[in-house]
Amino acid sequence: MKAKERVIRALEFRGPDRVPRCILHKPTKKISDYLRIMFKFRNDIMATSFVYRRKKITKTKSRDVWGAVWTSFGNKGEVTESPLSDWSGLEKLKAPEYINNFGVNLIKMTRFFAGNKFLIGNLPDMIFSRCHYLRGFTNFMEDLYDEPENIKKLVWIIAENNIKLIDKYAELKVDGVIGADDLGLQTSLMISPSMWREIFKPAYKAMIERAHQKGMKFILHSCGYIIDVIEDFIEIGLDCLQCDQQDNMGIENLNDRFGGRISFFSPTDIQTTLSTNDEQKISEKAEQLVKTLGSHKGGLIAKAYPSPKDIGVEEKSVLKMFEAFSK
Repeated sequence: MKAKERVIRALEFRGPDRVPRCILHKPTKKISDYLRIMFKFRNDIMATSFVYRRKKITKTKSRDVWGAVWTSFGNKGEVTESPLSDWSGLEKLKAPEYINNFGVNLIKMTRFFAGNKFLIGNLPDMIFSRCHYLRGFTNFMEDLYDEPENIKKLVWIIAENNIKLIDKYAELKVDGVIGADDLGLQTSLMISPSMWREIFKPAYKAMIERAHQKGMKFILHSCGYIIDVIEDFIEIGLDCLQCDQQDNMGIENLNDRFGGRISFFSPTDIQTTLSTNDEQKISEKAEQLVKTLGSHKGGLIAKAYPSPKDIGVEEKSVLKMFEAFSK
């Protein structure tokens, strides 16, 4: 079975020949080691994106394409200056133009080299996250109560720009799109489920539906405790949740409630398992994921965590995880 078919079958619960694997993030600096790992575990997924960069301001500060200023100290950092701190700028706000010849040619090249692998296109702005980058987190949380109509306008500016990207990815023969929107804390959503449904759910629905109309899958990364809206995501057609944490919601609980109705794209839990570097624990958790979420003639895609060193994960732990998934 070829890689693309394997991934699609897993997402559609149609019986892939094995759990698909995504080994895009290398646990080693050596290219030779990375190629050895890729060959050993047979990577099924490739990723691509339009090209966009932050403009450097100082050694620790940079400005993104929306105008938000980020301060970082060796990592991604956080927004410290928000371009829409005053609502008077909303009418003039324009989404950035990500589509350009350089990016299009890069995606075409990636599609060619990906061959029969499943190719995912990145959506750089998910709506919940970009809203608080633009407004500032405190302002944004207050806005949800005090300025819901303005927030809704902002949500649709972001969503409609993503829909443009989805259309272009489809034209370039990309197989699916992925966006990142962290909605959860450790034990709850950041906002009430009812507020999320009123303000954000319609925009997610529109993006997912456009991807499906174009013959693509839609994957959403969201960390934290998001179990209260997973049923909503199933209702609006989300194909797959990319979760780096599962234990805070309970793997068995996720399987009992949602198994076979939405797919999961995950490493072993990065907080309780992968970061412990306990190889037995990692192996057992990988096996549990396969025997629960992956037991519905599909439903699970195994993946690497993108920044293993940031959470203290050793190379041997990543290898052990994929060895366990490969069984």
